[in-house]
Amino acid sequence: GGAKPRAGIKTVVTRTQKDTNLMIGQMMTNQADFIWKLSSDQTDQLEKTGRVQAVRSPTYRISMIAFSVDGATGPFTDPRVRQAVAYAINRKSIAENLMRGGSVQLDTVCATAQTACPKPSVVYEYNPEKARKLLAEAGYPNGFDTTLTGYTNRLVGEAVSGDLSKVGIRTNLQFLIFAPFREKWEKSELPIFNPETGLWGGG
Repeated sequence: GGAKPRAGIKTVVTRTQKDTNLMIGQMMTNQADFIWKLSSDQTDQLEKTGRVQAVRSPTYRISMIAFSVDGATGPFTDPRVRQAVAYAINRKSIAENLMRGGSVQLDTVCATAQTACPKPSVVYEYNPEKARKLLAEAGYPNGFDTTLTGYTNRLVGEAVSGDLSKVGIRTNLQFLIFAPFREKWEKSELPIFNPETGLWGGG
């Protein structure tokens, strides 16, 4: 298609705003022209006004569940317990009903659109009964209590916590700002946690 034309916008002003409700207010009062990283519900409400255009599209950002097992103790050091977690979480439902838009269930630890993202060697379908069976085999027929830690996207953490509770893994949901979250992560002090990454890689 040839070279790109010169930019039509001469100046871009970027503001960092933690409160999404304030972002939406600025959009509705013409103090902002573009906002992003809204929840699906907030996007739905904005679309209903008929005054803004909402674009839902996939990105390279992924959300995952991880465990501290190196030098750690506790249930998650048993691979059967980790497999039970994988079977217990309804990732398809989270992607389609909670995140919506361009979100999809991933069976890898990378965005499939990325160059060299491998095909999964194992796929864990949503199977709560299999999760309960694995927990029983691992010595936890009645489940156990743990803390699930996150630092972003509380809605995903709440959905994961709800799914785990259905198979007997009762989670205390803890949210931290990133600095202490990372410090605890590096010290293997988080038995089960929900990191996210943008991957920062090209397709």
